[in-house]
Amino acid sequence: MATALDVRLTVRDVFQHPTPARLAEHIAARRTAPADKARPALRRRTETERMSS
Repeated sequence: MATALDVRLTVRDVFQHPTPARLAEHIAARRTAPADKARPALRRRTETERMSS
């Protein structure tokens, strides 16, 4: 679906916008919104970080 619509949708998006009209509005809004920031890369915690958590 992401390739066909040029937007990445989640299952939550589909259930929060249950009608075709509302989903179409959401897709249009996602296309014009700035791209989501990428999540930071995972890294191994150091020994001191593990002990303080």
